[in-house]
Amino acid sequence: MPHRINQNTSSMVAIAVLSPEPENLKAAGLAAQLNIPVTPRSGDHEFLFSFEPEGLTLIHSDGAKPVLLRAEWLLGKAAHRQGQPEMVSRALGLRKLESPHVLDGTAGLGRDTMVLANLGARVTGVERSPFVFALLNDAWHRAMSDLT
Repeated sequence: MPHRINQNTSSMVAIAVLSPEPENLKAAGLAAQLNIPVTPRSGDHEFLFSFEPEGLTLIHSDGAKPVLLRAEWLLGKAAHRQGQPEMVSRALGLRKLESPHVLDGTAGLGRDTMVLANLGARVTGVERSPFVFALLNDAWHRAMSDLT
């Protein structure tokens, strides 16, 4: 499970959790965790967290075309990287270690973390940003639910 270092979540940008339903407990829980508001519409905030069928998505809507950010480990480029002998595993010498434990101190969206885990390492990912951590945590929960 990813770990988050506690940090002040105050932000200089307008960010909220998008939820057309005012009583959505999932949206309210995320908003409380991040100390940001829930909004029923997208026009008032530059960044929005949205619960999409594919997973928690951060939407940047400051332009003609919205930019979507989601931590994804099981589809697309992330799936292609799984189990591949990558330069990061060579740099760490994973093949030479019996049961490696790696600390990923800048977990980000968890791509390297998952590659290393799929190569047999026990990995602890740490993410400083509570907003990126929310995406990372969502990806972890989705990956774990796919295993069961």
